[in-house]
Amino acid sequence: MRMRVLVSLLLIMASVMAVSASYNIVVAENGNAFVATTLTGSGTVNLPLPIDATPQVSGGLYINAPNGIDITVGSAGAANIIYKSSTITIRDNGIWSLDMDLSSASPNSVTVSLPSNADISTTTPQAEIVPVSGSKNVVWSDGGSAIALTYSFTEPVAPTAPATPTTPTTAPQPDYLLPIAVVLVLIVAVAGYFFVIKKKA
Repeated sequence: MRMRVLVSLLLIMASVMAVSASYNIVVAENGNAFVATTLTGSGTVNLPLPIDATPQVSGGLYINAPNGIDITVGSAGAANIIYKSSTITIRDNGIWSLDMDLSSASPNSVTVSLPSNADISTTTPQAEIVPVSGSKNVVWSDGGSAIALTYSFTEPVAPTAPATPTTPTTAPQPDYLLPIAVVLVLIVAVAGYFFVIKKKA
């Protein structure tokens, strides 16, 4: 009986202390990344950080750890951590690699947003590729303890120059119009001459 009660208490404590993590990572074409992490639940987890990260934390208490920070999510039920980094990506001969250790929470859901012209080669663990407007998302429902991916960039398509409008040309007037004009002028002159003579008479 006591054993059952103890097991029940342990299960209740485990459920209360459970923390899940959700990562949203936006990576620019130059490799710089913006990372926003949300921890949900109650308890203490270890959150590894890149060496150049200066985390901004809200909703939780934290202390420095050898690989990042240990953060406790309290009664608020959620904590947010944001930072920038240029060291989670590496470029070698035009091929980019992203490697990142994740928190001790479970699960660790991760979305990495790359520019839309990114050509993704590999993902570890296997991830879903979701093209969206203006970007290409790599999505892990649970990345485990670490994620990795390799990608490159295709050359942007050069915009097509608009066609130059053509100015309509006026068809040249036929040469016979000039003699007709001369004849009309003569007729008017002769008619005027006779009119004047008749008026004098």
